[in-house]
Amino acid sequence: MSTLEHLVGKARHAAAIDGPGPLSKGEALAAALILNRPDWLADMGYTIAEAIDRLEEDWVRLIPQAARIISASDAVTRRASISSQEQAQLSTLAPTGVAVDVNAKLYSYGGSPGYRRLTLTFDVSRVSPEKEPEHRLCLNIRPEDGENIVRHILEAHRLAWQGTPLDSQPDQKRPRWIDNP
Repeated sequence: MSTLEHLVGKARHAAAIDGPGPLSKGEALAAALILNRPDWLADMGYTIAEAIDRLEEDWVRLIPQAARIISASDAVTRRASISSQEQAQLSTLAPTGVAVDVNAKLYSYGGSPGYRRLTLTFDVSRVSPEKEPEHRLCLNIRPEDGENIVRHILEAHRLAWQGTPLDSQPDQKRPRWIDNP
């Protein structure tokens, strides 16, 4: 097994258990750097600079390449980047596996030129008669889902604009994009 494979394997293990766990000090520091987890470094009493200084030069040179390999795996990257604070916030919105109706207001969007993957960030709150706290959710839309999402939105708007949408404003006009996809 190459050193790169070793580092990637240790980083994946740490991501899977959401912490360095039983890794050696060097492996734990490398995993924290590969996964961009300064919180893990802080828990171990290291700054980024101190962690880099503690590692062997061969390992330091491989960290960017290992990070690229890990980031190619969306599930590992997503799990590794979710902090315990984010997990606590999500659990107040809904227990794992439970669908929750939310009102969503687009906060921002982004993507990378040349890639079809898109990130949509929404401020959401539960649908409720009482004022519910807002949570900010970033949805990473897979390229293979983009067409279906656009089609559903377009169909819903076309159907609503066959007459006057129930949620439209009095002076609101039919958007041009509905007829010119």
